[in-house]
Amino acid sequence: MTMHPASLAALSEAWSSVHAGTAEQRPRDLAASLGHPEAQLVAAGSPATGVRRLEGGRWAELIHALPEVGEVMVLTRNDHAVHEKTGCFGNVRGMGGAMLVLNDAVDLRLFLSVWHSGFDVTTTGLHGERRSLQIFDVHGDAVIKIYRTANTDAAAFDALCGRFHDAEAGPALLTLDPAPARDLPPPDDAVDMEVLRTGWRDLQDVHDFRRLLKDAGASRHQALRLIGPEFAEEVTPDALSRTLTLAADQAVPIMVFVGNRGCVQIHSGPVKKIVEMRGWTNVLDPGFNLHVVTAATATAWVVRKPQADGVVTALELYDADGRNFAILYGVRPAGVPESDAWRAVLETLPRLPEGGRTAAA
Repeated sequence: MTMHPASLAALSEAWSSVHAGTAEQRPRDLAASLGHPEAQLVAAGSPATGVRRLEGGRWAELIHALPEVGEVMVLTRNDHAVHEKTGCFGNVRGMGGAMLVLNDAVDLRLFLSVWHSGFDVTTTGLHGERRSLQIFDVHGDAVIKIYRTANTDAAAFDALCGRFHDAEAGPALLTLDPAPARDLPPPDDAVDMEVLRTGWRDLQDVHDFRRLLKDAGASRHQALRLIGPEFAEEVTPDALSRTLTLAADQAVPIMVFVGNRGCVQIHSGPVKKIVEMRGWTNVLDPGFNLHVVTAATATAWVVRKPQADGVVTALELYDADGRNFAILYGVRPAGVPESDAWRAVLETLPRLPEGGRTAAA
């Protein structure tokens, strides 16, 4: 049966339950149950139900202003992973379509060209009132949410929000683009394997990898399947849990990347408390929480990329559609070779034969 999207009035009623803390679903899931992306649910709110629209197009100005509020909790997610870091904005670079925030705990890559709508949001939860700035892309999916904490300068946060409020906006459905279609990889025999092999072997910087894929005509997941065990080995889908647990047990500092179309968020440092609970693999540490849908990992790969100061090794996680949703590296200061301890963690992961689980069956 085709579901007809709910009306603005129905969305407003649903949002009122979120604002009051009585909703039985998280906003993202509640919106989906009504046939809409999350941004439409939030846009149906009003100042009386804790929502004020932000002026569009002032995203760079907003990011540059955030250091003045002090500590915040920053949440970035995709379909399968939620990444939460507590810290302060600072060392903000860029003013155009791409920006960097490089301030220890808050480490972000921001792609403002896909930012579409933003809101100042207040809701009630288990621990009382929660206030946040929430940014969504042109498809209505959340890009980043920035929450006030007990240590935030509340007056500065209030003042900052006020500067960016759109006083003319009220509850209204947003004009959004449809959800993007899945990018299908080209046929394997269309990939230029000579370009892929030679270019991979000659990599000098991991940031050149995207250009290599374009030159070879391959998707990222497809390239891992085709390149062979010198550079990519498929491991069992429980690799995330195994890696986090061993990194915690051996105090190996790691980097955890989770992103979406508009933001990539990075944790760099130790992980300590690893918890498997209700279908989620979690890191529950002060200052860093990670929540990953355990069953989302269809394939996991140990990937090696050469660069000027040595090979860099990653654990990359992919869903059933071949979409990457998280990447883990060892912490490695610039110009310093990768640690043997991190490589040893990844060496413990059970390998699958070439051809993956089909070959193993």
